[in-house]
Formats: sequence, structure tokens, C-alpha cells
Amino acid sequence: MTGVDNLTHVELTWIEKKIENWVRFGTHVHGQILDGRRRVLSFRPGTVFAFVRWASKDFGTIISRIDIARAVSRGESRSTRSCRSRSED
Repeated sequence: MTGVDNLTHVELTWIEKKIENWVRFGTHVHGQILDGRRRVLSFRPGTVFAFVRWASKDFGTIISRIDIARAVSRGESRSTRSCRSRSED
């Protein structure tokens, strides 16, 4: 197993004034830009981070939430689908 296999990956989407996801705190060990609107941040097991999700429509905000999460190790259960462990692929 390589170090990358044990990371938790968080996909972030940024579509200005429509969908905006970002990490408020927490130190990632790897980042990958997928395209102009999406990127993936990877966290070591045990790292605590805040994942912010915000979305709007024509008349304002439809969702605004912050999830405080802990990156899991291989085999640990997880409770959000926005974050995925490499072992789950």
C-alpha cells in the first residue's frame, strides 16, 4: 500500500454564485485541479477539516452548511458521500 492509497479525497466544486464548496480549515497533503470548476484535496487519516457547502438559485441561498470531518483510515466507516477514502474506490 502506498501513502496515496490511505488518503481521504474531497472534491470541491466552484461555480460562481451557484455552487461554492471549499475547505475552511485543515491541512491537505495533495491537491489536484480537475478542470476550471473542480479540484480534489487529499487528507491524511486523522486530519480534522471543515468542508463548507453553499448553493443558490435566482432568489438567494438554498443551502449553506459546514461539516467538521475527520479523515478516516482504510477500513473505517465514513458518514458523508462528499468525501471518499481511496479504499472505497
